[in-house]
Amino acid sequence: MKNRLFVSAAIVAMLLPGAFAQVPDGKDIATAIPYSIGQVATGIGDSATTPRVVYAVKLAKGQTINVAAVRTSQANGLGLSLLTPQALTVATARFPESVADTKGCCDTNTQIDYLVPATGTYYIVVFFQAGVTGFQMIAKSTGTPINIPNPTTSGCVTGKVDYITYSLQQIAAGLPDELSIGGSKVCATCTAKPPLYPEISNRLESALKLNVNVEACYDSAGNIFQIKLVRP
Repeated sequence: MKNRLFVSAAIVAMLLPGAFAQVPDGKDIATAIPYSIGQVATGIGDSATTPRVVYAVKLAKGQTINVAAVRTSQANGLGLSLLTPQALTVATARFPESVADTKGCCDTNTQIDYLVPATGTYYIVVFFQAGVTGFQMIAKSTGTPINIPNPTTSGCVTGKVDYITYSLQQIAAGLPDELSIGGSKVCATCTAKPPLYPEISNRLESALKLNVNVEACYDSAGNIFQIKLVRP
């Protein structure tokens, strides 16, 4: 998807309520799709068969989350809701006990900004008006997460930042498609993946401009969660 020279940001696995009896399909809270901050989620909604898609995201007290969704096909509009950990099902979610914020249907794009009051699993709901609608959703966060530990380090890439590549799909979120550190490529299909937090990308850009060495460490999924900038 998070100001010192040594920066850490947790890329946390989603903890969903209960055990799944089926693969998460996003139809309701019990089968919400695990989501990581900074991830670009795409899909297709159908008012008849898939009137909503639900994502589960772990948030910490003190974070501000921004959720933005945009229609990607010429069909009807979409809306957004953010549900609190108290929500049990989308169908019976009511304000203020379980709805943190909502932007009613239906526009070509919409967004929600919310200051997280308590650590827990929150639910992002993208919902649709009529017919079949393609969509793209991304959530970003600012502020210092509280009580979210860093994951275990699986490896690091070190050296100077050789280049950073951005595309139209993710540049608005401040997230690169790929980069290279010390000759080691960082990409979606590489062992080390591009950072999910724009704050980490910003510091990699600074390292590129300053021509200093960096150490970028990643977790078992390849997500870069920690960088260290070193004086030349």
